[in-house]
Amino acid sequence: MERIVIYGAGVKGIFLNRLLKNKSEYLLGVKGTVLYFCDSYKKPGTYIDGIEVICLDQLKQLENKVDRIVISSIQYADEIQRRLIDAKIETDVYVIPEYVFQFAWNEEDMPFYIKFDLNKPRLPYLEIKIVEHCNLKCKGCSALANIKEPKNMEISQFESSLKRLKELFWGIKDLKLFGGEPLLHPELEQFVRTARKYFPDSRIVIHSNGLLIPKMEKSLFDLMKEKDVTFEFTQYPPTGLIKRKIIKVLEECGIEYKFRDALYEFQKVINVDGDYDAEEVYKTCCNCINLIEGTLSCGVGWLVKGLEEKYNTVICEDKFQNSIDLFHTQLDGWKIVDILHSPFHLCKYCAFMNRNDMDKRMMKWECGGPFALSDWIYTAKEGESYYE
Repeated sequence: MERIVIYGAGVKGIFLNRLLKNKSEYLLGVKGTVLYFCDSYKKPGTYIDGIEVICLDQLKQLENKVDRIVISSIQYADEIQRRLIDAKIETDVYVIPEYVFQFAWNEEDMPFYIKFDLNKPRLPYLEIKIVEHCNLKCKGCSALANIKEPKNMEISQFESSLKRLKELFWGIKDLKLFGGEPLLHPELEQFVRTARKYFPDSRIVIHSNGLLIPKMEKSLFDLMKEKDVTFEFTQYPPTGLIKRKIIKVLEECGIEYKFRDALYEFQKVINVDGDYDAEEVYKTCCNCINLIEGTLSCGVGWLVKGLEEKYNTVICEDKFQNSIDLFHTQLDGWKIVDILHSPFHLCKYCAFMNRNDMDKRMMKWECGGPFALSDWIYTAKEGESYYE
């Protein structure tokens, strides 16, 4: 009989306890019994759902009597992992992914629980560009999809990248498939399957402009529902025109979605002077780490690189200072996270996160060319223009 402690005595912990009472052999592959709840915010010695609550110090003392610790909510897994590391816990630790609470697990790629290595971190956020091109040609596109040649990521490259990421991180909290326009990829369903296979812990999102939703095959939506994958839409003016149609399609298929606020303006995103305070800019950074061409980095570096190549210019010399070559690094996951989430040279050029001079660089959203370097870059020096 396996001895289990559930970490987290909230609603999900109670749900998990009741599920394991009669189903532990089916769910875990072994018979088990829940000995305690461990919780950092509940009073030790109290009882919840008939189970005694203990604190982390007590768990450490009882560790040789416990076979498995199961974290009930993946939302707090990172915080709990740090506490378990600090307490030098050596018992096997598992976490329950979110889809379990929707009764959506299976034996193939959505396990009931996920075992993770306390010696590896979880990557907080990752965007993977699976297409370069788009069905819109927005002036000042931050992905350069308006000036890029059509190109799709190969599924073999995607899978090899996820395998390597799995060696470095036990999970990825938020994993986003984007472009360009990801709905243009002819193998999108395979990307969804592969992402869920390697990262059952992730909140997986397809980021789209939504315009192709009414034309997509129902098989994509069925697969997304099965694999617990959601949509996020940038609400450009053309998206707003068919928003009700998009919502109707998705709700009929039971797909979760989110629309960002309506967008009528773009901002020029690169301050060519490079005179921002990197530390100050980083304070408002959204830390949207990208995986492009096998490299983990801030996405702004790839934006600058693309503009330099397109317009035969030099904007920033050291744009990949804090980047990681995924397949050639000797660093562990902890060090990679530290590097990726710290200010560096390119922050001095990044107007994405600088709120102080937005009035100088906002422009009306427009679709279609001609396109110019000035669509993306500007000088913060008052009274001057750049490449006009």
